[in-house]
Amino acid sequence: MRLNCPRCNGERIINYEDIIECLDCNLEFEKKDFELIEDKSNILAIQEKKAIVHELKNSINLEKKENE
Repeated sequence: MRLNCPRCNGERIINYEDIIECLDCNLEFEKKDFELIEDKSNILAIQEKKAIVHELKNSINLEKKENE
């Protein structure tokens, strides 16, 4: 299966076992997402997923502090 970067549509890809890395935009994507998500433009990079989780954790921690 030939994979292009879902973010920049770049073809310069390093194909690892579970992820691909785009050499053009320096983002990494999980291969399983290409099978699960039909619209490839909706695939989030690993870096984007981590940022979302970080923001959610900060929000939860802030809410806990406000309720103390």
